[in-house]
Amino acid sequence: MFLWKSQRSKTSARRAIALTGGNMRQLTPHSKEWLAALAKVNPQEAAHTKQIIKSAGTPEVCSECGGAPAHDYEIMNKWFAPDTLATVRLCDDCFSTRATTEGEHFVPLYSTLGSA
Repeated sequence: MFLWKSQRSKTSARRAIALTGGNMRQLTPHSKEWLAALAKVNPQEAAHTKQIIKSAGTPEVCSECGGAPAHDYEIMNKWFAPDTLATVRLCDDCFSTRATTEGEHFVPLYSTLGSA
């Protein structure tokens, strides 16, 4: 069983989970660490996401469109360089669009981490 971000304690919600794997890096989407890592590999996307967060007035929105509610996912079926992010925060519409048009497969980010 997994818990969405809104179901976790405030302490665990604020904690950026950093795991470095052989082919990907996992960080909590929209955390300071996540935005800094994104800026290193894709400055344009980082600037876009920061603008979305600023416009929405909260980081709890979709990385793509600023929609809410949004949930954190790990991207499962793509190969990433060690410094590339493998996580994203998406609303249901953007989740569906990316899964359909980009062929991406997602798993809720905290599904394997328990209730932390």
